[in-house]
Formats: sequence, C-alpha cells, structure tokens
Amino acid sequence: MCNPILIATAISAGASVQQGRIQSRIASENARRAKAEADLQNAQIEEDRKIAKINAKIEEDDRKRAYRRNVATIKALNRGRDSTSFMSLLDQEENALGLDIENIRLGTRVNDSRLATQISINTTRGNVPDQSGLYTAGAIIGASGTIASGLSASRMFRVGGGGSSSSPVVTSSVSSTPRVTSSYNPKSTAYSYATRVK
Repeated sequence: MCNPILIATAISAGASVQQGRIQSRIASENARRAKAEADLQNAQIEEDRKIAKINAKIEEDDRKRAYRRNVATIKALNRGRDSTSFMSLLDQEENALGLDIENIRLGTRVNDSRLATQISINTTRGNVPDQSGLYTAGAIIGASGTIASGLSASRMFRVGGGGSSSSPVVTSSVSSTPRVTSSYNPKSTAYSYATRVK
C-alpha cells in the first residue's frame, strides 16, 4: 500500500525543484536581456559621441570661415591702410575666434565625458552576474528539507502497524472503535467525563 505522506512529500519536493528551475530560467533570461539592452544603449551612445564630434568640427570650421570672412571684409574696407584701429579690429577678431573655438572644444569634451560615464553605467548594469544557479540550489535545499520532514512524518504516523512505543500507531484493522496504543489522553472520548474533569 502506498504511503500518502510520502506521496505528498514527493509531490511537494518535485514542485519546489520545478519552481526553482523556472525562477532560475527567468533570472537567466532577465540577465541576458539586461546585457543586450545595455549593449544596445551603448552602441547608440557611441553613435551620439561620433555625431557630437562631427558637429563640433563643423561648428569650429564654420567659425573659422566667419573669421576669415570678417578679416577679408575689414581689409577690403581699409584697402591696405595701416592703422591702429584696423590692427585692433583684427586682434579682437582673432581673440574672439580663439575663445569660440576653445568653448566649442570644451563643450565637446564635457559632452564626451558625460556620454562615456553613461556607457560605463550601462556596462556595469548589463554585466550583473547571473545568479540563476542560486534559485536552483535553493530549491534543491528546500526540497531536501521537505523530503526529510516527510520521511520523519511518515515514520511517526505509519498506517498499518509498527513504530516505536513513544509514537502513536493507528492499526488498519476495521473495528467499531479505533484502538490507539499511546499514553493517556484526557480529551479522548474513550474516557468518562468524571475522569477528564479530575
């Protein structure tokens, strides 16, 4: 005859292991997706970095062209005259060009640093160790505990005889009153009211 406690124990332990396997697969898939998402975001940021550098170079070239145009205009207006005001205008234009180019380059460096930091954050987030094995190990440990408890309970409440003198044993023979071979129990209906109140 099959022991129902052992059957329930086996089912419970099997369910625990299966649940651990499912959680392990979910954790593994989540880690894989996080890495793929971080890689995709990093690729987009790298593209943004390249575009930002190209735009900064274009802006710098535009500013140099504007400088050359301004200098040519000033020279055309003065037609070769050598005056201090003409030289002063050229110096101011040259200083403005230098400041504008330095600001463009500084902005490029700041933006590049910000994007590099974002790449580092994404890489760290995407490289979280896969801990899916912990779910499986936890489930196996839990199932082992369930099996140990079930075996203990099965030994304690065996159907059909046997057992130690300290644990109750219910016999499987059919009779009008169940026969319990254990110590005195005041709540049992086998004892009279006077005996229980005492």
